Parts: sequence; C-alpha cells; structure tokens
Amino acid sequence: MDAPRPELPGGFSPSTLRWIVVAAAVSFSAALLLTIFGRDLSRPPTATANSFSRSVLGYRGLAEFLAALDLGVVSRETRAALGSGSERPILLAEPDAALAAGDPTRRLLALLQESRAKRASLVLVLPKWTGTPLARRPDWVGALRLLPPAAVRRPLAALLAPSDVAPAEVVRVPPGAPLGCSWNARALDVELAPAQLLAEAPEMTPLVRCRGGALVARYPLALGSPDLFVVADPDLLNNRGLARGDHAAIVQALFVQVLGATGVVFDETIHGFERATSLVAELFRFPLALVLAQAAILLAIVLWAGAARFGKPAAAAAALPAGKQALIDNTAGLLAAGAERDPRGLRGHAADSLARYYRQTVRAVASELFVGSERGERETRERLQRISDGRRLGMSLAALEFRVRNPEGSDLELARAIHRWRLEMTDGDRRDP
Repeated sequence: MDAPRPELPGGFSPSTLRWIVVAAAVSFSAALLLTIFGRDLSRPPTATANSFSRSVLGYRGLAEFLAALDLGVVSRETRAALGSGSERPILLAEPDAALAAGDPTRRLLALLQESRAKRASLVLVLPKWTGTPLARRPDWVGALRLLPPAAVRRPLAALLAPSDVAPAEVVRVPPGAPLGCSWNARALDVELAPAQLLAEAPEMTPLVRCRGGALVARYPLALGSPDLFVVADPDLLNNRGLARGDHAAIVQALFVQVLGATGVVFDETIHGFERATSLVAELFRFPLALVLAQAAILLAIVLWAGAARFGKPAAAAAALPAGKQALIDNTAGLLAAGAERDPRGLRGHAADSLARYYRQTVRAVASELFVGSERGERETRERLQRISDGRRLGMSLAALEFRVRNPEGSDLELARAIHRWRLEMTDGDRRDP
C-alpha cells in the first residue's frame, strides 16, 4: 500500500492544491471575459425604441452609424448628469408612453435643466409606433400600430411647457402620397409610409420641409437654453428606416453640420434603464457580481488554509527511549525488514557481523597479551594459537576461524564461543577451580 501524500503548509495535499489553482484560474478568466463582453447578458432582450434594441423600432443601427462617423456614443443608464456638453447633445429617442403613467414631465424637465446647465442641445424623436414583442423572440416586434396624435405630442408638450410654447399639431401623410422633402432648397429622397410630420407654426424653424409639414424642426427654448431639435418621424433614423433613401445623409447633416457634435448621449433612463451610480452597488450587479464572487471564494480558501483544524489533536509521536535496548530493537527491526524482502539477507548480515566480531576479538586479545607481529594478522593468530595450546585451553582459535568462514548452526552460539575464548585467553580457564 502506498504511503499517503504529505500535506503542504496550510493543510492541502498537492493534488488538492492543484485543483484549487485550476478552479480559481478558470473562474477568474470566466469572470474577466464576462466583465468585458457580457454587457448584453446583463440586460434582458428588448424590442422597444432604445439604443440597445435591434428590432425595427430600435436605435442600435443609429448608435453604430454615429460611432462610424467618429462620434463618441454613450448609452446612459443613470440619472446623474454624465457625458453631455455643448458638443455632445442628448438624444431622447421616443420617450416611453409609460412615462405618462406617473409624472410625465418630471424626468423630461430634469433633462431640460441638464441641457441648460451643460449647454447641451436636446434632440427629441417623437414616438409613432407601438408593437408587441414576439413570444418566441422577445427582441423582435410583431404587429405594429400607430399611436394616436395625443400620445405623439405628449413628450414635446412637456419640454415646451416652461417656455409657454404650444406644441405643433401632428400631421399624417398616407402611403403613396408625394412628400417632396427638401433641406435648404435641396431635394431629398425620403421614404416614409405613412409619413408623420409637424404642422408648421411660427414658434418653430423647419430644417427639413415636406408637403404638409416639417420632418425636422428647431424650437427655441427659454432664454439661455440651447435649442430643442425635433424629429417628427422616428422611421427617419430607427433600424427600420435609417438605410432608406437619404435618411442617413439627413442624420449626418443634423448632428455634424447643424449641431457640430463630437459625441451623442442616448438617454436610456426615459426607457426604464436604471443603474446605480456607486461602485458598491455596481459590484452586486452582473457582470461585476462574478468578480465579487470570485474574490469571496478566494478569501474563503485563504481563511480555510490558515484556520486551525477541528477535532481531537493527533497524538504526538513517542520519543526514543534511553539506553542500549532501543538501539538493539531498531537494529533487529532493520534486519527483520531486510529478511522479509530477501530471505537470505538476514543470514548474510549475521555472517558479516560474526566475521567483524571475530577479527575485533582477535585484535583485542593480541593487544592485551602484547602479542603482535609485523608480518601480519596470520602470524599474530599463530602466536595466539601457541599460547592457547600451551595453556591447555579447551578452545582452538583455528577451529573458531573455520566456523566463522563456514557458518553453520546457531550464529548466536558461535558468537558466545568467540566471547568465551576471549575470556579464557585473558582471564584463564574459568572451569578450573
């Protein structure tokens, strides 16, 4: 059985630590990618008239077209005055009819105050259509219905109310009727069916004139406020109509030549898109909520690694006992372990130990009896043998050497015989009285 893998500092095994690192890397990469590319995932599909919508009523095409003209486009989802300025007009694309359910003028008047404070012109696109999203594709629109003229005029009336200017009447030109639109006496190709215009009035200055009314007009507001520009028909610049006729040229002339814009701010708060302005609130919204969850998981792992373990403490390893017995037991255990792996190993270790013990005993006896020879150990053993024979000892050194070189029988008994020979050589034959 393989030994268990040791734990690294912090209580994790190498395999567990690798899984933690891989999971953290994958989750962090996913959170980073979603933070960059997941903006649309945080918003449910929409088919209404806003800069996020790709339906026929939406203005995603207009936002991309203005960006292609090198105009900085901002889709604003906060009520804070952000991004607008003298060269960055605020575009109000068909304020929702639901705006009238509460206070119809509150938000529009706040935008009017922002326009005055920032010297930012307002571009109001009047509503025209209402449609129901498809059940299978909530970002598409099914059947369209024309709004009544009273609903069309409501946003314009709210913005003109502080200036005591009456909004113009809404004129509908049926499909097939010639429009004859022009800008500064230049004929334009305008494809609107039906066309929605504003009846000309002394309070406004038509920019794009058509038969029956104005398609694009300018309203002067209160003293010190930028002018209000009104696009009467949203089909001039929404996804449905921007690519028709000279519509794109009209849009470019309005924003670049007339307004001198370097950027455009789509105010989406009028369509119900609201975001908190604080960083703390954004951290709890998708996709930044994924980064917050990632940080919380990493913090939990760090606390887990540094926390004390629960349960009964493991028993400490016993200390080595004092004395020779521990050394003898350890040596015996090592020999036994070697014998388990190689049955002949224990016999081989014992024979080597007996040979060393025999040589050391011979040297010790020779040293004690002052028997030595420059000719080597053989001469020394011969002299010790003569002493043994002269003392008529019962043991022969030559016989012991033969048994050491050819071990048979009990190794322990042979070791005792070597020890007894030493005692007889140094202390005499203890069997004598």
